[in-house]
Amino acid sequence: MKGTSPNRKGPEQRSGKAEIRVLEGLPELVRAASLEFLRQARWTVRKKGLFFAALSGGSTPRPLYSLLADHSSVRAEVPWEKTLFLPCLSARPKGDCCGWWIRMPDGF
Repeated sequence: MKGTSPNRKGPEQRSGKAEIRVLEGLPELVRAASLEFLRQARWTVRKKGLFFAALSGGSTPRPLYSLLADHSSVRAEVPWEKTLFLPCLSARPKGDCCGWWIRMPDGF
């Protein structure tokens, strides 16, 4: 999963207009979300040195979190050593003491 669509602008070049994309289904949505996450993470690390990502709870983002953590080609591209995750504790499910949904790679 390398690269993004050639017509995509970097975060610093956006015009402020919303982009609406219609995707075929959940697998395509998860892939698009992972590419956007990677694009934002790489750009922010390159420009700022660190990337902060706020994690949402619930079952909706689980496929994305699983892809980021479990898919080897995606996991290899995330700048984990420069990424800090902020869990959304206010929306955590009952019994989840810390709000973490993503499984961090070994050594993180």
